[in-house]
Amino acid sequence: MRGARSIRTSRRGKKAPPKRLARIGRVLSGDTAEGAAFRKMLEEVVAAAVKSVLEPYLPGLAATAVQPAGMREGGFVERGKLRYGPGFEDVWVGGVHYDLRERAKARLCLQYLVEKGAFDASSGRHLADEIDPYVRERGNFERAANIKIHHYFTDRDGRLQRLRKELIVNAARSGRYFLKVD
Repeated sequence: MRGARSIRTSRRGKKAPPKRLARIGRVLSGDTAEGAAFRKMLEEVVAAAVKSVLEPYLPGLAATAVQPAGMREGGFVERGKLRYGPGFEDVWVGGVHYDLRERAKARLCLQYLVEKGAFDASSGRHLADEIDPYVRERGNFERAANIKIHHYFTDRDGRLQRLRKELIVNAARSGRYFLKVD
């Protein structure tokens, strides 16, 4: 019985590669322009697919300091005009840096809104019922009688007030707040 054509030896004594695989190898090899373009396109498609799958989980992952592969540069996460580091100690809004290491209330407020995905009016969080209890619990602060959002963002030079005005929006004056990152 005759062997398969693809395993026949060539005249030089080497095994000849299967014809179909030889054609595939030529197309997909990095030596050709088509192969390089295909590889680049494939990498972009895979990166986009991974990002779209992991994006809903990024705020929670950032809060727990878990770093998904390929999603961060230098430990920072970007969401629209908001960019923040682990623990929300360093925050950038529109390229302006805010150091929140000494401002626990502002840091915890931003962290809560990002963790809960409050990026539009429908997902806004209530200050007295949701945000304030979270900040009080995590920061070991006493409960205030009449809490307002600007109480979290106070400093001597007014930088945190600008951060609040640029980033945090009241959803229809209902006491619900969300982050305007677009």
